[in-house]
Amino acid sequence: ETGAVGMVPRTNVSPLEPQAAQPYVEFLDIPLLDGSETAHAPRMAATMTPWPGSVAVYSSPGESGYQLQTTLGNNAVMGETITDLAATEPALWSRNSVTVRLVQGALESRAEIDVLNGANIAALRAPSGGEWEVIQFRDAELIGGGLYRLSGLLRGQAGTEHVIPGIWPSGTDFVLIDGAVGQVPVAIAEIGLQRNFRAGPALHAIDSPSFVDLAETPSAIGLRPYAPVHLTCTSHPSGDIELAWVRRTRTGGDGWHLAEVPLGEVSERYQIRVEAGATLLREAESTTPSFTYTAAMQTEDGATGTETFAVAQISDSFGPGIYKRISTHA
Repeated sequence: ETGAVGMVPRTNVSPLEPQAAQPYVEFLDIPLLDGSETAHAPRMAATMTPWPGSVAVYSSPGESGYQLQTTLGNNAVMGETITDLAATEPALWSRNSVTVRLVQGALESRAEIDVLNGANIAALRAPSGGEWEVIQFRDAELIGGGLYRLSGLLRGQAGTEHVIPGIWPSGTDFVLIDGAVGQVPVAIAEIGLQRNFRAGPALHAIDSPSFVDLAETPSAIGLRPYAPVHLTCTSHPSGDIELAWVRRTRTGGDGWHLAEVPLGEVSERYQIRVEAGATLLREAESTTPSFTYTAAMQTEDGATGTETFAVAQISDSFGPGIYKRISTHA
């Protein structure tokens, strides 16, 4: 059922079974996609049959004093998967396919070059919540009423490779990210704080039963640095262990003419964690994409040679991003 204001987000509603005379609404806190978005602002998508012309989105930190945040002018293309989708390597064309059933609307195949230039972006998430995986698809084959088999998939796009589960099961939420998905102008000061949202037909009063309530916590995922790549760990005769990696960027990194992607942050900083199981042995920072875990440090920390190193880029506005890990073995 749709939760009342102040309660946790709904966990058992299917977009294919919307409440009578209410829109089905998805809250999407996802990374930047083309760089033109407001980095810290989440997105919302709504679908309703019949479409009421537009859906108004209000929010409040409490149970009263709702203010209009945005108006969604188009019926979003959304639904759910009806087949399982197993994990594959991110950012590589996958041989797997997944079938989705849409509430309304249509999907279309696009040329490979168009997909590489940003076409056919969608998001997947468990109905119970959690992070969204951003995907792209090349081929959309209509196989029945509202049923599409999607193939030519690119997984873990926009730095969401860490979200890829072993399997997205049948019933996973699906949202096409296009012009129907609008951003909600949340203030920076509201990031990390739960807010109550109320969405419904714009022509109806906010206390109408046609409005649906959600409680969500914006996380400013668009400000989060991607995990570094090509993390290596080299042991030297001195006993020192040298880490090196290649940074990524969350914005402006698609130009192949560049020798190095733009920094995308105020300054270049990384957090390095040395872990032994669940125990944190050391935490350090570096301003270059490298770090030396000296023999003296290892002695001080009681390291045994079976440590895990975790590296994340730091954003002044977000903090450490996603960690990339590598393990050593004695």
